[in-house]
Amino acid sequence: MKTLALSSGKYSVIEIALSGQNLRTREKASACKLLLSCRIPERSLVSSDYKGSFRVSFYTRSPKKVDEIRRKYKTSGSRSLIFNVKRLRRHDWFDKWKRDYHIRPLGAKFMIVPVWEKQKFMSGLRRRNPQDHANVSRSHYSGRRIPIFLEPGSAFGSGYHETTRLITRLLESLEGKIGSFLDIGCGTGILSIAASKLGATKITGYDNDRPSALVAGKNCRSNQCEGGTFFCAQLKRSKVSGSFDTVGANLLSKALLEHRARIVARVRSGGYLLVSGIARQNFVAFKDEFSGTPLKCLKILRGHRWVAVLYQKKSSSEVML
Repeated sequence: MKTLALSSGKYSVIEIALSGQNLRTREKASACKLLLSCRIPERSLVSSDYKGSFRVSFYTRSPKKVDEIRRKYKTSGSRSLIFNVKRLRRHDWFDKWKRDYHIRPLGAKFMIVPVWEKQKFMSGLRRRNPQDHANVSRSHYSGRRIPIFLEPGSAFGSGYHETTRLITRLLESLEGKIGSFLDIGCGTGILSIAASKLGATKITGYDNDRPSALVAGKNCRSNQCEGGTFFCAQLKRSKVSGSFDTVGANLLSKALLEHRARIVARVRSGGYLLVSGIARQNFVAFKDEFSGTPLKCLKILRGHRWVAVLYQKKSSSEVML
């Protein structure tokens, strides 16, 4: 295997990929597991699986990380996976993630449309049905999926990750009942946008990453979602006060458990709490610790690797019974 000179200043990003044709489920899982074993966050993996062609990739600026993954791949002895490293110039990097990010469905009601494909999407809509084009910002139009125009930037929440898809499906089940909505760990703002399209009356969101909070606000404005407020804050030091009709938190289970009291306190009596980011192997332990007073579990959605849960906060009279 040829070793590339990865430290050249001409290159800002290194792409590491594992790929294969007609792989079994176990082989695909082993590719992801190999990268995760090198302390790569699961959310940082970009995967595609289409017509028998599977690929999972990761982007880094660290040649040491490349060497670590290469060693792990060699010792794995895998014959079905192809390991590839590619250096990307800065302009190649920005072009590449745009090429890998396409229009695709989200939940049962939405369609993710990258902002650079908005004009093409709107032109096609105008040709097919002028009335739909005029009503595209409304919650429903001719029974078609509602577009969410998204500029992901570096924020989490592209609509591709299973945790985002699961929590969106739960949110859809609350259409017309969402009321005021708090988005904890808002990322790109995708959940806030969906909430607005489903009838939320007021949106508040925050993230511990300042660029993400800025991206969320920008995305909400581009989707004509009025009344959204986004800011940077740590969950444990957030100055958000009061209660909300619905609260969404797409966080890892460790954070959900650590900050359970703070999260639940933001849900009004009788309101709803949606949580996602719970690994399937951790769900039984998570449910035992997170559920209970004053929460009532209404619905559980299990994906391939992740779980999302919809709770309702009991009224004070229900808690006393």
